[in-house]
Amino acid sequence: MVESGQLSLDQPINNYLKQWQLPENTFTQQVPVTLTHLLSHTGGVTVHGFHGYAQSAPQPTVLQVLNGEAIAQSDSVEVNTLPGTQFRYSGGGSTVFQVAMEDVSQQSFTQLMQDLVLTPTGMTSSTYEQPLPKTFTADITSGHLVDGNVVEGLWHNYPTQSAASLWTTPTDLAKFSLAVINASKKKSHSSQENSDALQEKSGVLQEKSDALFSKNLCEKFLTNQKNAWGLGPRLFLEDGTAIGFHHGGANAGYRCNTLAFLDGRGAVIMTNSDAGNGLVAEMQTALAELYDWPAHKRECKAWLPMAEAERTSLTGVYSFAYDDIVLEVKVELCLEGLTILTPWYPNLRDFLCTEQDNDSSSFTSPLGSIVTFGSNEKGQRIVTSNGVVFIQSGA
Repeated sequence: MVESGQLSLDQPINNYLKQWQLPENTFTQQVPVTLTHLLSHTGGVTVHGFHGYAQSAPQPTVLQVLNGEAIAQSDSVEVNTLPGTQFRYSGGGSTVFQVAMEDVSQQSFTQLMQDLVLTPTGMTSSTYEQPLPKTFTADITSGHLVDGNVVEGLWHNYPTQSAASLWTTPTDLAKFSLAVINASKKKSHSSQENSDALQEKSGVLQEKSDALFSKNLCEKFLTNQKNAWGLGPRLFLEDGTAIGFHHGGANAGYRCNTLAFLDGRGAVIMTNSDAGNGLVAEMQTALAELYDWPAHKRECKAWLPMAEAERTSLTGVYSFAYDDIVLEVKVELCLEGLTILTPWYPNLRDFLCTEQDNDSSSFTSPLGSIVTFGSNEKGQRIVTSNGVVFIQSGA
């Protein structure tokens, strides 16, 4: 839609919104929110993600979700930091450009994605339609909670389609990645004579007609905005330049990840469990070693013994509040280390101390995830996991 001139990456998103407007305030008056901001999660837009709705529950419309009406069970979507100044993941922001796409085209998001992405890339086993059409339901794997129980109604519905409604397969997601890779390998007209040689040498890439969009737009898609994030995907960076891209999925009952390097290597790993991240991480590590990926390889670290009394002082519950979501990290003693339950690894994992410096210490799990303990400027004990700072309850 950007390439056809229907949308601009740099114009205020409110220029395209007709059914609903992103509320203006002192932040947006200084810097209007653009499509670039929304795609790169730098727009200061609220609402991290959405829990979805059981099939038997009342189903809000996308506008009711954006407005934060009671039926939506989530806060309204607005801007509460200056756009462009920081990275903060926002499914709310993704929902904003979903509505903008519909308003500009006068088509449903379901149909837009079918015509612009799924059909051109050959993703024949995928849909954004909500609720899921009956033609798909016979082939769907049901979602599972951490305790092993099945999600109520087998899976949730998501009116926030851009943020959360893609039903797909590993094969189809791999097709999407290959389409992006092909776009990144396009040649200018002046160097077209080298194209055939490149294709023959790679042995991996298909003819560039499979590409999803132009080389110019692909370069923008894969340009780091903030926090190693492009215009949609997370990026693998080397000397500031993207060498690949990746993105996780975490709807209720499912944990997945897709990653690809621009030379054609990559993988898609999908699980139907809230406890699936551990399996995803183990498989990525094995694949990274087998295929010599530049990322996700296993690392060996020395273990630093820590006295039980010192480890006991780190135990407890640590919290982080964001919009209508409260995340927790729970820390308990185990043998020579700590058992740490994080939102990203909900099944309990044993961590051992691998770094210690004055009031700071880092613990690493067998899967390579790291949590760091320390204190903030108020003297409160904190733990940092995946870049998020949690404060010890009661501290």
